[in-house]
Amino acid sequence: MRPIVIVLIVLALGTAGIAAFLMSQYLASQKTEPTPTAVSTGTTNVLVAARGISPGTVLTEEDIRWEPWPDTLIDERFTTQPKEVENQPAGSDPQQNFLNRIARRSIMAGEPMSREMVIKQGDGSVVSANLAPGMRAATIGVVPQQGVAGLVLPNDHVDILMSLGVRDIVNLNGWKDVVLKYSTETILRDVRVIAINQKMSHDPKEGVAEPGNLVTLELTPEQVEKVRVAQQLGDLSLALRSMVPGINDKDKTQTYTMDVRASRSLSSLVALDLEEDEDKLPQTTAEAVKMAKERAARRSEVKINRGGSIAVQKFGQ
Repeated sequence: MRPIVIVLIVLALGTAGIAAFLMSQYLASQKTEPTPTAVSTGTTNVLVAARGISPGTVLTEEDIRWEPWPDTLIDERFTTQPKEVENQPAGSDPQQNFLNRIARRSIMAGEPMSREMVIKQGDGSVVSANLAPGMRAATIGVVPQQGVAGLVLPNDHVDILMSLGVRDIVNLNGWKDVVLKYSTETILRDVRVIAINQKMSHDPKEGVAEPGNLVTLELTPEQVEKVRVAQQLGDLSLALRSMVPGINDKDKTQTYTMDVRASRSLSSLVALDLEEDEDKLPQTTAEAVKMAKERAARRSEVKINRGGSIAVQKFGQ
């Protein structure tokens, strides 16, 4: 065989070997990495509410149950069941920390139980446990129409209004017209309702309303004093606030409305002259009383002109 043929064969074999090596490297680079398998996690039994629990309820075995939860979702506040129950000392069952205890607040079905949710019987009042620090509970009496027809429920927020007869209190005499007699003012805003008729939660079986004549409110010590004085002055009523915050919800101004501001016809015909505008109405109680006396004085006298001589004839009230 001639030398040139041998050289060509060697070159062809080398080229083929290099091509095969490059092809194998290319194919190896195209292989997808295997997807790592998810690491399986274990579960632990967590003590949860077996049904909805109302504040003040004494818990029994029917109210709580064990439910498996993924270990990654367990919070340190949850009550968990020991995994090695056979070596546990007697009386160490975590359920015993909840049985015959009193629920401090509403607990939803399936909600994990924690020690802060309950108190021992005899340790304290459920109402006091439900109060914010520094707050007081005070109860006022209302009739259905004053309590928003029973639609005010525990944990709602309300404004407290006081209606009273101003003229009767200040003994404003000498003017028989019924003006500047009635007044309603908002004495407190954004007050939380704790209970209705000794009930701290609403039972849906009773319907959408909670008829009652006793409403317990969460107040500061100063607000308790104001409510007690207001009860002596006039009638109290409630105005239910929206759950959605409004623009003026942060305004805590104590506003009021007199009868001459509630009725445009009354203010025009009796308290003010017909040609005067709405902004001429009195802005304070002192202004209202002063204006009322001035109007009364002008209406109780007549000026008589007898040949240039002016005489004032006054009439009795």
